Amino acid sequence: MPNLNDNKFKKIQSESQKQGKSQEEYAAELDANRAKSQKKK
Repeated sequence: MPNLNDNKFKKIQSESQKQGKSQEEYAAELDANRAKSQKKK
């Protein structure tokens, strides 16, 4: 696995813990945000 994915995974872990969410919830939120920003462009 490339390092990029590794870093992304670590970020998801730490951020989801900060926000008290499961990693799946946080990852889904990230995907939703990414989709929104794609539409803006």
